Amino acid sequence: KPLRRRRRAYNHLKRRWYFYAAGIIIFLAIFLPILFLVIIPALAQRIINVAALPIHWVHILDPKADSVGLSFQAGLKVPIGLTVTLNPFTMSLYDKNDDGKSVTYINANLPDYKLHGNANLTVPYQVNKILDKPMFSSFMSDAVNNAEFTLKAKSLGKATANFGKLKAKVNIKKDITLKGIERFKGLGITSGQLLLPPEDDGVNFIGNLSIPNQSILTADMGNVTLNALSGDIVIGNVTMYSVYLSPGANTIKFRGVLDFTKILENLKAVYAVQAPYLQKGQVLLGVTGTATMYNGVHITYIEEVMNALRLDVP
Repeated sequence: KPLRRRRRAYNHLKRRWYFYAAGIIIFLAIFLPILFLVIIPALAQRIINVAALPIHWVHILDPKADSVGLSFQAGLKVPIGLTVTLNPFTMSLYDKNDDGKSVTYINANLPDYKLHGNANLTVPYQVNKILDKPMFSSFMSDAVNNAEFTLKAKSLGKATANFGKLKAKVNIKKDITLKGIERFKGLGITSGQLLLPPEDDGVNFIGNLSIPNQSILTADMGNVTLNALSGDIVIGNVTMYSVYLSPGANTIKFRGVLDFTKILENLKAVYAVQAPYLQKGQVLLGVTGTATMYNGVHITYIEEVMNALRLDVP
């Protein structure tokens, strides 16, 4: 009986083979476009969506009035057994304005990458035009003022991802939480010296500031000038030269001018603020930014951030 059934099935297929062949062709004609146009791109997009993109470091260097040098490195975990090649694409750094509209402040050009396992995606150093200064200044403010801040990044259009011989267009869009500088928490004067008589340029106060940087940002800030205050009274100014902040502890030299006439005119108010600190052999200086210069040019997107800060430095 089994032999008879097999013979009948064989004879049936022999007579009707063209119907089955046509059916297979129709099936493939429907399925293959779905596979290549729908299923594979959807799987590729899913891989991109669920992949974490931790940032290892960010360098913001050589600031100019309308451009800034930028490089960074991110990690990307690719599923085991899979190799992904990304074609060159442009990554937009952006944020939302008060109306909820996305505003790009920098476009960074990324090269091609071949990624597998725990891979690193390094954006080589490049000078980028600042497309929106207020938004970039807002980003810098978030990074400086907060313990954590969000870097929003997305591909400009779709990026091409290659999975072996298969190719798919994907949207890359990530909100990445980073540690911030937290208002230079721990800032302090590690050494200070009064110069009497003052130097020829009027400088009568020099020393070193300890500036902690708890973030992964390395920032080239140039010369930063700060008002020195006792309470709300401006009693002088200090300038930090060639400020280059790296992650961790930073020691920056400063030179300043203390206005002793102003101090004497407001001695009672100044003493009221300083008395608790004088007992410990310290003084308390409030500082707020007045100018940020790099190669003789005002860097407004950093200057606005520093000028809005009020820090107390023991």
